[in-house]
Amino acid sequence: MLSLVLMLSAPPLPAQSGARPERPRLPRGADTADAMVYRMLGIEQLRRDPAQARAAFYWAGRLDPETAEYPYAQYVATLLDDQSLLRLFMRERGRRDRRLAAHDTLLDRAHRLSPFFHPFLDAQLINEWAIREAGASLRRRGLSQVRDDDPALEFEVTTLLQREPWFRPVLDLSRGNFAAALRGWAMVIELHPRLAEPRIERARAFYLAGQPDSAHAELVVALRMLRGSDADTIRLYYQNRSGWEYATGLIFEALQQPDSAVAAYQRCLTENLAYYPAHLRMAAMHVARGDTAAGLLEMSRAVAVKEDEYLTRFRYGALLQAAGRNDSAEIHLRRAAELEPWAARPRLLLAVTLDATGRRRAAAAEFQAFLDRAARTDRYRPGVEVLLQRWRANGL
Repeated sequence: MLSLVLMLSAPPLPAQSGARPERPRLPRGADTADAMVYRMLGIEQLRRDPAQARAAFYWAGRLDPETAEYPYAQYVATLLDDQSLLRLFMRERGRRDRRLAAHDTLLDRAHRLSPFFHPFLDAQLINEWAIREAGASLRRRGLSQVRDDDPALEFEVTTLLQREPWFRPVLDLSRGNFAAALRGWAMVIELHPRLAEPRIERARAFYLAGQPDSAHAELVVALRMLRGSDADTIRLYYQNRSGWEYATGLIFEALQQPDSAVAAYQRCLTENLAYYPAHLRMAAMHVARGDTAAGLLEMSRAVAVKEDEYLTRFRYGALLQAAGRNDSAEIHLRRAAELEPWAARPRLLLAVTLDATGRRRAAAAEFQAFLDRAARTDRYRPGVEVLLQRWRANGL
């Protein structure tokens, strides 16, 4: 359901939007540096305590700021924590009200991190809305107590979910039933041939199902509708074409068509020069082709348009470090660590950069900072622990 939402043109915040919630308490022995632990806590608490779930997803995103699922999940929890906000979202599809716009940076960030992220919580969002609405309806009709297993509640929920034709494919996609979702979106397209959204959602389902060629076919039609006048604008929420041009580039990369991917990213940047994910992908493609200089140039453009974004700083610093330009790499990696102080990876690359310039004591401090932030399962942790032990044994 949340994927039936406008990809906003406003730039995201450097980390997560809103005031920082208190870090949730975890069970004894749990790894407080593991984003997946907070993700599981958020899923567990989503219905029982949406505010706690929102805090858990927030902290998962602080520990792992490159995963689209976390800001998306925080958005879902925000809706479930406010009944009036949830009703507004379901009624208006979330794009017409100032109250909802206050949280749009979360969803925008998810799309910029990965436009084809799996909306794994959409089913829970829709079901919870339906349960609340059905319960309220029954109480208005004189049923004082409504249990979850009440047949009347089940009937009301089923009736609500049959009201809109796109509920079924949204539920199927969320639950990972891609084949059923594809069939469902095909039926919605037949019912609403002038809508671009169902085609975009079918493209998402194709992409997640490992069929990028079919995803491309659907997205081409949707983009043509968005560019022209043949789209029904009454329910049109995909007004930011640059984001979907970017998504087309990802599809071409999956199809191993780099030239077409670059062309798509260039179209994205023509629409919106500040859409930094396109700069990042073009930089990565240049490097993959062996043209590090072009990659560095594209990375510098990404930083120029979004200098206070963790991702642009971290990726640029990483590329500079790999190219042996350690002085410049240090600047960007330090800035990345400032923008997201809970992330472990910038500390690791900063330590490697400092060690390469002969500053072992400073490097050791950053290696320790990495260990303080890295999950127990982090693949680099054992090597760093051994290295630090060796250095300390030798007096650094």
